[in-house]
Amino acid sequence: MEEFIEIIEGYVKEDKISGTICGVYNGNTELFNFSAGYQDIDSGICINENSIFSLASLSKPLTSFAFLLLCEEKNIPLDSNVSAYIPKFSDLKILNEDGSFSKIYREINFIDLLTHTAGFSDFVYVDNSIDQMYIDLYVNVMQSNEEIYLKGFVDKILDLPLVSQPGEKWRYSISIDIIGLLIEIISGLSLDEFMSKKFFLPLKMNNTYFDLTKADPNLLCKVYFIDTQEGKLSGKSQVLPRESPKLYSGGNGIYSTFSDYRNFSKLLLNDGVFEGKRVCSENVINLFKKNYLTDKHLPYKIHSYNPIVDYGFGLGVRVKISKGSEEKISEYGWFNSLNSSFWINDKDKTMGLIMSNYSPPAYYNISNIFKIYCDENF
Repeated sequence: MEEFIEIIEGYVKEDKISGTICGVYNGNTELFNFSAGYQDIDSGICINENSIFSLASLSKPLTSFAFLLLCEEKNIPLDSNVSAYIPKFSDLKILNEDGSFSKIYREINFIDLLTHTAGFSDFVYVDNSIDQMYIDLYVNVMQSNEEIYLKGFVDKILDLPLVSQPGEKWRYSISIDIIGLLIEIISGLSLDEFMSKKFFLPLKMNNTYFDLTKADPNLLCKVYFIDTQEGKLSGKSQVLPRESPKLYSGGNGIYSTFSDYRNFSKLLLNDGVFEGKRVCSENVINLFKKNYLTDKHLPYKIHSYNPIVDYGFGLGVRVKISKGSEEKISEYGWFNSLNSSFWINDKDKTMGLIMSNYSPPAYYNISNIFKIYCDENF
């Protein structure tokens, strides 16, 4: 991995990226660990295993997996209709091209939400008028002085039409925020409380939060931005929020450390066992990494990025599939917009994790570079 180290250290020295930390593991054995750069450039604080990053979309696998644990505990089938818990789901409609509305042809279930095939959009797409409705809603909620909880936020989302019929298309969406609300309804706890007590605590994820007022401010990573004209850090940065969130976003609102997220990844790698203790059944792991997409959904893409080929989608992660007489899953994981990602290789029983704090990800995509070098060396 010497060449990889040389590349990353060069990027940091040339002010192309702020920094990163990464590692590769086989079972509980560390095969590689490396960090470079800063959690706060001005203060000269280096990135380390306890630096707290914005997980952004790496929040989604955590929330999705926690929901699977809850469903197993409560013996709730994953094909259950959401309307049984959120009645407004019975009244959802599709906006047609002529401006008319159509009813959904079947009800949305948990699997639809977890696989991003329910028909919702998110706050980044700008393909049509519905997408703009989502963006306007998000801006209004975030800029409002009104105190809003997850239930109220989802209620506003359900006032908007769907982009497609349930199960018809894969579209990256706000559906994991709805999963967060389902966790609250089924468990009787706030999402923050459930995740902290039932999920983070057993995995010793002691520096993982929705609310950074509980965190040590000296551990917070700033988010840095690249000047896309110059190809270097712009000097602009964003401080992670030090006030309590308006709502708990299971899709985008968790903050964590390399050390903590490694614990979650190791749980997956070891089929539900963490530090010698079984935390969940192998069935939960198998459901999480099973492909639920069919040919009509593939290949899929996120926003304007290139299509994601050779991957299906499980209940919270993308899954690498090999076609043949029998579909096999060889690898699964996910990534975010800040050049962080994780992957589990089922065949070799290896796990890789990289966490970074800069955007946009298309520039010096070190998450992809890391994966390429790992595939060559481990």
